[in-house]
Amino acid sequence: MEGRGLLDRSGWGNEKTMYKTIPGTYRSGVVQLAEPPPDLPESPVLVTFLKNEGGQTNAPALDPAQIAELRGKLAAWEADWNAPGMEAYDKP
Repeated sequence: MEGRGLLDRSGWGNEKTMYKTIPGTYRSGVVQLAEPPPDLPESPVLVTFLKNEGGQTNAPALDPAQIAELRGKLAAWEADWNAPGMEAYDKP
């Protein structure tokens, strides 16, 4: 990568390449990614530090009681959701 700036994106943005965001955790000087990066021999990265609001970094957004409550509310829509013809709404 010698001779290229950190944000040099030449060759990026075409149909075959795109930016990839991977969550992770910084701890004791090491960034641990939640999933492996794309198959690249080398790539520049930007690391953004997010404010930790005191909760667990990888905590689920909902606790089990909230999940059960949400499932109960959504169950009322199941018949409509699975009705014939609704697949038309699956198309982008």
